[in-house]
Amino acid sequence: MATEFIESMRYSEALEFLDKNLDNNPRDTISLLYKGKVLSTIGLYEEAIEIFDFIDEIAPNYTDAALYRKKLVDHLKQLRIFTRHDELNQSNPNHSAKALIYQGLANFYRQNYGEALSCYEKSLRIIPNNFFVLFYMGNAFAKLQKYGDAIANYDKALHVDVNDFNELIFKGIELDKLKRYEEAITCYKKAEKLISYDNNDFVLMLIGYALDKMKKFDDAIAYFNRILDKDPNHLAAWHGRRDAEYGKHDGPVPYYR
Repeated sequence: MATEFIESMRYSEALEFLDKNLDNNPRDTISLLYKGKVLSTIGLYEEAIEIFDFIDEIAPNYTDAALYRKKLVDHLKQLRIFTRHDELNQSNPNHSAKALIYQGLANFYRQNYGEALSCYEKSLRIIPNNFFVLFYMGNAFAKLQKYGDAIANYDKALHVDVNDFNELIFKGIELDKLKRYEEAITCYKKAEKLISYDNNDFVLMLIGYALDKMKKFDDAIAYFNRILDKDPNHLAAWHGRRDAEYGKHDGPVPYYR
């Protein structure tokens, strides 16, 4: 459920869902990781780092959390340097890169996507080729259904960090919308290599869905089965496999679990 909220950028609902999980089990590393990712996406970097630090305390070998923490710390250092530089050179601190980014995020979550883009574009004049701003611009273009522009910005971000699996996944989703399934699958497979085995269900689902749309039903079933091998009760994977079986046989298939 959390991944569905995140995929549709319903971050407040995602946080509410994750907090309920954490009320039941405060040491649930999967929910903690997703919460940290959501907090970082909406610009609450310090709070996200605190989450990743807590994961490190309870699960020191959880490499995904450590990777996210490092990226955020590096980003904050960069952002603070540019913010200090900008505030020294601007009479109005509201013109700082940091303020523009936050204004853009605020507009984005109010669904004012055009205004968000305007803020992001202004911030890029101060901090050219900033990875996070390019990512945010891609998200805003995607919301405006300008999928080509979204992909272009995700590509620019990938030039800054070629190994960011979020960019690869988001680029793949936009390619999928344009029915460029082979290219989408290439992005998903690159992302899969960068994600730990325990957390790759979402990208495996995306590959399975894309293969199903291409009518490569056996290959799609194989990807859904990879998820079900780990978690036989994974409902979305079960439905994905059943849909692929339906397509393969061009008609209803026997009910099974």
